[in-house]
Amino acid sequence: MLANCVELITRFAAVKNILEVGEASTKAAIEIMTPSGASAAGSPGSHYVDSLKAADLLVFIQAGLIQEWNIFLDSIFGEVVLHYLEIGDRSKLPSQRFYLDKLDPNNLPDLRSSISNAAKESFSFHPYDKRIETLCSIFNIQKNSSLDKEMKKHVEIRNIFQHYRGEVRKTDIEKIGRNYFEVLDENKKIKKYYEQDKLELTLPEIEHLNQTIESYSEKFEVLP
Repeated sequence: MLANCVELITRFAAVKNILEVGEASTKAAIEIMTPSGASAAGSPGSHYVDSLKAADLLVFIQAGLIQEWNIFLDSIFGEVVLHYLEIGDRSKLPSQRFYLDKLDPNNLPDLRSSISNAAKESFSFHPYDKRIETLCSIFNIQKNSSLDKEMKKHVEIRNIFQHYRGEVRKTDIEKIGRNYFEVLDENKKIKKYYEQDKLELTLPEIEHLNQTIESYSEKFEVLP
């Protein structure tokens, strides 16, 4: 029923290739900026390029993955509404209100699709916790599972980088229900970040996020 699951999971899988290209580009840039005979690690440009990779590439990709995850959740909700409208089972329609001004007047001949799109758009304005709770209830998925907690963690990490340049605040920690954030370091070891610490994303953590998204997405493929 939810055909866009396959498309999104395929796009998520491509992130690893993007990261590999980013690493290769970084190494090539260091070599170009390194004088002949000098050590790449000690070159004037090496520190800058490494910082650029960490600050821009990994943070950018993490934000992109979370954005795709949010789009995925909204699309799933729209597909659920359309499915129950098409089979005529009003008893199972989600009890979510939507704004009538979201209805497309050019699509009124196909009223069910127009209602589905309006419901999806209205759903997208709800807080993340509300949306994921609604979908978990519809698909009979356990809330607060390890997958759910991992995605919630990364939603908050995206917000921390977007609004506070990676610095952890007390309110951020409270939102994930623990005293710290756990992020994999370059050696795939868990590193804990507490209040006022500055988060650092790594390639292993991004790869773990990618795997989490793939695994969690699969749970929304079939309605119970």
